Amino acid sequence: MTVDYLELYKIPQTKYSLERIRLPEVRIVNGREFPAAFQLNLNGEEYDNSKVHELLKKFSESGTFTKLIEDHGAVVLRDLVESSDDSKAGEIADLIKTVESNRGHVEFPQNGTLTTRTRVGHNLYTANKKASPDSRLLQHNEYSRFKKFPVTLVFTILDYTAEGGETPLVHGAELYNYAIKELPNFVEKLSKEGLAFRRDFWPKIATKERPALWNHEVTFGRNIKPEDSLEVQKQKVEEIAKEYISDNFQWTPEDDLIIDSYAKAVKAFKGEPLIFSSIPAFASRYDPKDPSITFGNGDKFDFEDLTKFLSITDKLEYKHNWKSGDIAFIHNYQVSHGKLPFRGGKRSTEVGMWDEAQPNRSLQFVDYVV
Repeated sequence: MTVDYLELYKIPQTKYSLERIRLPEVRIVNGREFPAAFQLNLNGEEYDNSKVHELLKKFSESGTFTKLIEDHGAVVLRDLVESSDDSKAGEIADLIKTVESNRGHVEFPQNGTLTTRTRVGHNLYTANKKASPDSRLLQHNEYSRFKKFPVTLVFTILDYTAEGGETPLVHGAELYNYAIKELPNFVEKLSKEGLAFRRDFWPKIATKERPALWNHEVTFGRNIKPEDSLEVQKQKVEEIAKEYISDNFQWTPEDDLIIDSYAKAVKAFKGEPLIFSSIPAFASRYDPKDPSITFGNGDKFDFEDLTKFLSITDKLEYKHNWKSGDIAFIHNYQVSHGKLPFRGGKRSTEVGMWDEAQPNRSLQFVDYVV
């Protein structure tokens, strides 16, 4: 498929321009390339960070960027900084802010994460910092099991010298298109019953297996003050849980936090059905005797169906091979993500989350019943 992006999307230009590039092994989903990608062209000029911001501001406030990410599910921007390395975190974070804020988006507060994160720039945090290089993170839409979730995820790797470690992305519409043909009964039940998640756990005291305390900034502790008593801390945690996560929470006698949640997993974005879930990430540790994830009515998954669903998900992955300084904007409603193992070199991922200032989900992103 050949698309004249300059004409179709009216890509703005200043002294600099954004030049369309085709990434290896892109997928075509409902007739559209996934993902779309652009690199900065200086057009013979010297590099000037302020001019990059000027270009991105025009790109964003014109509505072009929003149309691109909604149409293509993800947009990769390349070469926006010179000689990217870990020292460029603040510079990258500011460029991301220019794109997101100039299309009416605001920071989405991270709550309920199952790992700790460290802020490295404006609304930019470390991701998977403590995950071992040989670990694999399976597909999930960010916070899809919670009450609230961001519309946009932004990933960047500032210094990428590792072997492997690609970021696999799956477009939920393509996943739906395949799954409805190969697992029609599974998808139909999923659309009607939704998903139930049991026993998400945040300890009061960290362990090696559970390092994310409930009082951390990106779990439930963003409003906690050092002088707060335990009871006041727990009240503030409950407020975050009720607003962002789930009403179904409880405290153990040891003051650990346990949450159950429910979510619809078959959605439609602008009329196109898709799957929006964390099934693969939770199914990787699926225990049929005592599962932490089931259909919303409590029915357990058929193991063959679950295995088939995971197989379909795997074969639909676009695997992004990073270049240092790449910024990948991911439309979280439509696209799930994961992480592949790597060895040697550097691979330090940063993540930011953004949302519409006045979310329009009721019109654009709705539950879908087969």
